[in-house]
Amino acid sequence: MELKRDYPFGRDLSQIKPILIVGIGNILFKDDGIGEYIIKELENLNLPDSIELLSIGAGGFELLYYIEGREKVIIIDAVLTSDPAGTIHRFTPEQLKTNNTASALLHNIGIREVLTLVEFLEKTPEIVVIGITPKDISTYGMELTPELKARVPDIVKMVLKELPVKARHKNYNRIL
Repeated sequence: MELKRDYPFGRDLSQIKPILIVGIGNILFKDDGIGEYIIKELENLNLPDSIELLSIGAGGFELLYYIEGREKVIIIDAVLTSDPAGTIHRFTPEQLKTNNTASALLHNIGIREVLTLVEFLEKTPEIVVIGITPKDISTYGMELTPELKARVPDIVKMVLKELPVKARHKNYNRIL
């Protein structure tokens, strides 16, 4: 008898879309919600069916549930650095695990552990983290600061450039 590799709650891994773009953040605290804000922008682009967009709040171990069975995962989150607000960073899991960059991720609860556990999955996806330096993450408000709002098109372009050629939609070149 063959063991069926469904995830808890009857999730059929054979039906998973190969590419996942995850926005992490709290939209109630201005720039803290940059990941979710970018997901909303991507929803307006009519991306191919091979891509799943997901807003996940503060992230954590729940992320592992969504990563399994993917070919590529792009995670978008705020990253606390000394760089000017709106600076965009690209990290690989190896960079996050080896140089303490993960401690700069605003929603790092479990991220480092999730990236470690991903290595034990039957199929390890390619993972990229796009981190954006925020200006204000403590003031209540559902709008991005002007510094981050001005960078939204650049962040969207960076995310789209991470997509494999076969996953790009017909308007890809016009957007970039």
